[in-house]
Amino acid sequence: MQLLIITLCSFLSCLKVTIQGNLAKGNIKNTTDSVLANCLVFASTAVLFSISARGGINTGVIFYALAFGILSASFQIFYALALKSGPFSATCMLVNLSMVIPVVFSVVFINEKLTIVKILGVILCLSALFLNTHKDGKKFNFKWLFYVFMAFSSTGGISVTQKMFAKSQFAGDVTQFVFLGYLIAFLVTFILVFVQKGMKLERNFKINKKNLILVFSIAGSLGLFQYFSTYANSFIDAIVLSPSISGLATMFQMFSARIIFKEKFTVKQICSICIGIAAIIMISI
Repeated sequence: MQLLIITLCSFLSCLKVTIQGNLAKGNIKNTTDSVLANCLVFASTAVLFSISARGGINTGVIFYALAFGILSASFQIFYALALKSGPFSATCMLVNLSMVIPVVFSVVFINEKLTIVKILGVILCLSALFLNTHKDGKKFNFKWLFYVFMAFSSTGGISVTQKMFAKSQFAGDVTQFVFLGYLIAFLVTFILVFVQKGMKLERNFKINKKNLILVFSIAGSLGLFQYFSTYANSFIDAIVLSPSISGLATMFQMFSARIIFKEKFTVKQICSICIGIAAIIMISI
């Protein structure tokens, strides 16, 4: 059961990133475009999960959803800024390191077990991510480091919020948690869209049929990913769940690039895949 849900979450994560890549090509050229696109994705995700509100809102879910929504909006904003102002590969790797945040939280506050083998597995997983980095000409700078830190903290906070919700008495209302979370994320980005419009910032993103189909596809994969990953947090330890999803999703992305874009594996990528597989096995022991 654990392996099945981890594989499903990893696949959904890879699917979301792949569709986002298609949407970004020619449509998202600056932070303003990114905010508008994410606003539409958040709205679509909330609509898809709005059926959960028909029987009324469980007020106990609101606190967790509020934190989740604000952190989700914050992550997308700062991640876009980090990608724009610094090296792409290093940004992705450093943000992926946020998987250590829920692990540390769960060990310290929820008393989840930590073994030497699992620790070594996490280290190997981080090594596999490092092997996927490559130079793209952009240099590190303090502004970029700030954006990366904020994105790192936000996505780590999202995972912690999911873990806290999954261990609470309201854990049965996962669908409502996802709905309210993305409704709040939509409201935050909606306000920001109008602020940017008032500032008359350049906008290239077009709302047309093709882009809306991509937006709804992203929303579907994103919503399902958050639903299953939140549910998984109720019975899978963070040290197993977070690194496994991150590592397996990265491998899925590499294979999808090989199949869809005919990209050839480099020696570093082959080593990364082998190390990633070993890491996931060790983490699961």
